[in-house]
Amino acid sequence: MSAASSMPTERAIRDEGDYALMRHLLVEVVERMGLPVYLTVGDLDWSRDVDDDDNVFRQTRLWFDGRRLAAFAWPEAGQVEIVVHPDLPALLDAALDWSSDYYHATGNEDSAARFMVPAFTRDAPRRATLAAHGFRPLDMGRVVYGRRIAAPVAPPIPPPGYRLRHVADESESAARAAVQRAAFQSGFMTTARHRR
Repeated sequence: MSAASSMPTERAIRDEGDYALMRHLLVEVVERMGLPVYLTVGDLDWSRDVDDDDNVFRQTRLWFDGRRLAAFAWPEAGQVEIVVHPDLPALLDAALDWSSDYYHATGNEDSAARFMVPAFTRDAPRRATLAAHGFRPLDMGRVVYGRRIAAPVAPPIPPPGYRLRHVADESESAARAAVQRAAFQSGFMTTARHRR
């Protein structure tokens, strides 16, 4: 990002080209900041594919520094994923303001403006910005594990009588979805979602 850049501009996501820019920003953030990160390309693709309503994804807001994507806010049910390029941390304020307006406009009386924004315990700047916007920490959270890979990782060895392999094709989607429902005691994963 150049210091001579004009003021960032914002707009709604338009097309798959914008989605590709979001994925590129995620890669750039990992390259610059290392792990952990708030969102990976895999997280983005997974969440988009399991969402039954692509119109929700179409609500994503983008901020540009010139022609380069510098931040995005992707609202989901009760949570917004915000990714900001490390060169423009002030865009977090803009993304939070937009997110608050979005949830006020789309929520009902009981849930308007109630949404979560992930913040790592050790990310003091993000936590301070969230506090300045009226957010407070919750007792719940997510745990992110990372591992540096200097050499190939040996595949896990399954217990005797079992074998480990990738899902073969769509014919195994129903079984794969059933395993996830059982493992997480949730009805969320359906065969159709897994196929996507």
